[in-house]
Amino acid sequence: MKRIAYILSICSLLGMAGCNNTVNHPELNSATEFNTGYAFFYGAYYAEDDIDRNVVVLDLYSPKLGLDSLGVIRGTGTNFYLSDIFLPPKDTLLPATTYKSDTTAAPLTFLPGMNYEGNVSGAYLLDIVDSQISRITILTEGGFTLQYKGDSALIDIRMKTEGGKTYAAQFRGILPMYDMRQPDPDDTGGQLKAAKRKQLPTRQ
Repeated sequence: MKRIAYILSICSLLGMAGCNNTVNHPELNSATEFNTGYAFFYGAYYAEDDIDRNVVVLDLYSPKLGLDSLGVIRGTGTNFYLSDIFLPPKDTLLPATTYKSDTTAAPLTFLPGMNYEGNVSGAYLLDIVDSQISRITILTEGGFTLQYKGDSALIDIRMKTEGGKTYAAQFRGILPMYDMRQPDPDDTGGQLKAAKRKQLPTRQ
């Protein structure tokens, strides 16, 4: 089987000034509360690698941080990002369950964070100050639990950083899910604008 290629690297995701403009704020603490989130459905993204699982990206933002109309991160806060969550072939929505980091692409797992030749992928935190990257924290192991209450999602995150520190956080809010399988050739906007071309049905 070919080496799994992570869907998005940090530089392709941000659409901001670029990875070379990282501003160091060593005293900054990553946020632990998130209230804005998006899930992006890619279908059987790794079918050519004989992996039939559906793939979802999870993108969470703390208060005072988010995406503008062009999909560019604006504000100050923390972005929690998971580039590859694997679902059973029958699932198109994230089921309420516990997900664990793993490199096997097994159902209900996600790929851990990694730094591959300068490209950060998988699970990681972006700390943003005034719309510029302040710090990148790779999350190498752990998991999260997803629950639904009415129209809202509750995500409890407990992971470990590359340096072995525990990172615990929580998301509460609406988690819309967008279908990324059919690219729009006329869409020249950013990630979020492109994703909104088709929203998947909400969970009943």
